[in-house]
Amino acid sequence: MASHVPSPASASALASTDSGTVVSSAPAGIASASAPASPPVTVAETSYRGPRAVAFPTASHGVLLAVDCAALPGRCQVFTKISGDGGLTWSAPTVVTAVSWPNSDPPWNTLGANNLVFTTADDGYAYGPDLYQTRDGGRTWRQLPVTGQVAAAAAVGAELWFVVWHGCGDYGCTSWELDAADGQGRVRHLPTQPRPLAAPPGVTKVGVPTQLIRPDASTAYLIGFDSLQVSHDGGASWARATFPCDSEYDATVDLSAGSSTMLWAVCASESGAGMEQKQLWRSTDSGAKWQGPLPLESDGYSDQITAINSNVAWRYGDRGNVLHTANGGRSWQVMLSDVFNTAYGPPAAFAAFDNDAWIFDPNGPYDTDPRQLYVSTDAGGSWRTITFTTFTATAAAAPGRAAARSSPDQSVDR
Repeated sequence: MASHVPSPASASALASTDSGTVVSSAPAGIASASAPASPPVTVAETSYRGPRAVAFPTASHGVLLAVDCAALPGRCQVFTKISGDGGLTWSAPTVVTAVSWPNSDPPWNTLGANNLVFTTADDGYAYGPDLYQTRDGGRTWRQLPVTGQVAAAAAVGAELWFVVWHGCGDYGCTSWELDAADGQGRVRHLPTQPRPLAAPPGVTKVGVPTQLIRPDASTAYLIGFDSLQVSHDGGASWARATFPCDSEYDATVDLSAGSSTMLWAVCASESGAGMEQKQLWRSTDSGAKWQGPLPLESDGYSDQITAINSNVAWRYGDRGNVLHTANGGRSWQVMLSDVFNTAYGPPAAFAAFDNDAWIFDPNGPYDTDPRQLYVSTDAGGSWRTITFTTFTATAAAAPGRAAARSSPDQSVDR
């Protein structure tokens, strides 16, 4: 998502839902709805725990990225879990990195990794601000050498392209670059860099990219403030494309690719009091021309978009609905409106693959109650709820090693 102020980091008819219990014989690692649930884990008020990202490169294989700060100040751990059955059950945690956090304020997005990008069930990366690579589906991780903070990334096969910000502070960053990492973990500076970017209002240093999209090995899109650049030759050259959002709708911008040449863009105005004016634009020629705008709802901040193809996409955001379209954005279905609405924050994590979607509840990392993962295999027609009773990582586990299995997660249908 592109915004004016750089940050350290880097988606109407109601859908039908089913209610009832899970099959009486629950899978391993799942407690049936009628079975006694594991008691909630008691945590200190200063604890900071919860999901950061989730990725499903296939309908069955998933990786969850989460953080566990048992107390602040204190030890904080970033860890992953793996699912091999579409999110119904999850493995024991694998600690990616651990540090002693010195502040009572939480690490937000400044510790370890906050995002995931996978291209196969084996090859993936965790990034922002640091960079980690896995070649075995998230079972083990290694940190790659990066000077600066990784702000955006996109992968094709085992190769990752990523944007690195340098010298960032209150008034922007001093520089940025586009780098690559191969399957062996070798990091290199791309020989042909994209063009410089304009700085947004209030930023006294350089403009920086905030989003990177790679639909295939030849095609890449780089997005910054009022800027869209495209490469059709694997980064050998870059050209400016038409930026779809005008000055009234460029406070928040998010793009997603439905194919190599088809782009979706959500352009949003300044938000406030639970309201935000939004527009949808579509391009079928890599951003040379745009069709639109299609007006979107003004309530809520559902200004992030994940495209599945040229017709199907999801939208979501802070204090807004989760929405799904199957007709190119002409109409949107509201999903799970009792959970995701203008009264609550954004999904803690979101992933989609074809007709499948995985969404973590909007409860923040200070919430000590069990957390919910909502899973749909029919484009939101029905949802299953997976309950995580805890988000703890075993402190004795060495980074890259699986700790002992935590309390089993339970599942109920919704």
